[in-house]
Amino acid sequence: MGRFYYAKYHKDGNSFIIVDKQDIRGENKKTLAETLCRQDTNIGADSLTVCDTSQHFISMVSYSRNGMRQPLNGNGIACLIQYCCEYGFLLEREAYIKTDAALVGVKIKKTSPFTTAVYLPPAIFSAESCCMPESVYTEEIYIETSYGKIPLTTVNTGNIYSVIWSDEYQKWHLNRKGRKAFRNERRDFMSRLAREISGNSIFRLKTGVVFAEMIEYNTIALNIYDKDASPLSSCLTAEAAAAVCALKKNKCSGNNIVSGKTNLRITYDGVIEAACVTHKASEGFAKADKK
Repeated sequence: MGRFYYAKYHKDGNSFIIVDKQDIRGENKKTLAETLCRQDTNIGADSLTVCDTSQHFISMVSYSRNGMRQPLNGNGIACLIQYCCEYGFLLEREAYIKTDAALVGVKIKKTSPFTTAVYLPPAIFSAESCCMPESVYTEEIYIETSYGKIPLTTVNTGNIYSVIWSDEYQKWHLNRKGRKAFRNERRDFMSRLAREISGNSIFRLKTGVVFAEMIEYNTIALNIYDKDASPLSSCLTAEAAAAVCALKKNKCSGNNIVSGKTNLRITYDGVIEAACVTHKASEGFAKADKK
């Protein structure tokens, strides 16, 4: 296969390589994501976005740097809108983007800096993500780890994220190992805990993990880990999951929520509106190395 054109964008450091579906026909998308997203030998990014601009609705499929297909990538949608606008694929200020999870509405707010409102569908609290009967499911469940039992809420905002409130650690049933790690090795503790939780057999599919802490009313600090337990600087579906959980717990209102690095609003019907500022990082030609 010959070279193909790419463009790279980011929102708050969460980066995406965008390629056109027509340019990579016959290429294994999983392998392509693993190759292009490597920082040491290639362009480097958190995800690969494969877009199709030839249909009525612009569509996208997103792959993590490890080749996992992502049902919905909110930051990736915002970056794709800037790409489509700059390359002439989008002439209107409002559009819908087709993803594996949902048809997502977007609206261009400004072009300098490029700002897009992304409208995620209402979040779902459901036992469907867990291997447990509906009759025993509660929105906050305790999960067994090597550090003890940890309470979490699993939310589907297009991707499944488990939200853990680190400012409610008194509710955690930590064992001796857990108490020591939480006290002395906080960052490493969260990383190891995310790895245990994401692959726990209680989940039908792997879950991302969000450690959330209320800094003040309507302001949430986050540590986000992807489904492979790798840290993310920003992730819209994770930030939305934390905001929805905070609203459910009356920790915030539905307006002007700062969740991680994103400003959010949750409407009366549950739609999650996010203001996303995106930036172009690079563009050019690439070729996937054959393994």
